[in-house]
Amino acid sequence: MDLLHLAARVAHPPEAPASAPFGEYAWGPRREGVPDEPDNELEQYVFDALKAHFATKHVGLPGQVSELLSSILATGWYQPVLHPPPRDVLYRGIKVRGRDALSAILEMEIEEDSGRVDFDGGRTFPVINGTSTSWSAKKGITRDFSERGERGWGLTLVAEVGANPFRFLAGPGGLYDVEGMSSYHLEKETVGLEPIIVSRVEWSRL
Repeated sequence: MDLLHLAARVAHPPEAPASAPFGEYAWGPRREGVPDEPDNELEQYVFDALKAHFATKHVGLPGQVSELLSSILATGWYQPVLHPPPRDVLYRGIKVRGRDALSAILEMEIEEDSGRVDFDGGRTFPVINGTSTSWSAKKGITRDFSERGERGWGLTLVAEVGANPFRFLAGPGGLYDVEGMSSYHLEKETVGLEPIIVSRVEWSRL
C-alpha cells in the first residue's frame, strides 16, 4: 500500500466491510479524497444504471438494482453517498392528457378540474419504465414539469420519507458527489426506489 493510499484510508476510514457489494468504498476512483479502490463489476453496473436514470426520465433502474440499493441503505454502508435526503416530505410530478386517464390513475371518478385526495394508509402508483422515480423537495418543481409540452392534468404525488424507509436516495450531498453523476446536480433530485408509498395526490387542469 503506497503512502497516498494509506493517507486516504486514515482520512477516510472504510465505509463498509471488504466483503460488501462495492468493497470498502463506493465508487472510490470517482470521489475526491477517497482511496482509489477499483470498482468491481457490480459497482460499475450500478453506476451505469444510476447515470442512465439521471440522464433521462424514460429509463428507470432495473429491479435488482433498486433492491440492492435499498438493502445497502438498510445496512448503513457507504453513507457518504448512499443515504436518504434530510427531508420529511418529497414530491413527484406526473402529467396525464385526459380526464378519463386522471380518473383511472386515481382509481376514482374525477369531475373537478382541481383537487386533492388523501390516502389513509397510503398507496402506490404504477411505474412505466424500470423501478425508480424522480422526487423533489420543492413542490413547485413538479408544477413546472407538468406545464411543459401538451395540455392536460398535472398531478403532484406527495410521499413522506419516514413512511418509506430505505426507499429514497439523496442526490445533493450524496450521489451528486460521485463524478459522472455530479453533472446533474442542478436538478436537486432524490431517487425513489419503487414501490413508494404515497400519502396524498393533488391535481389541477393545465
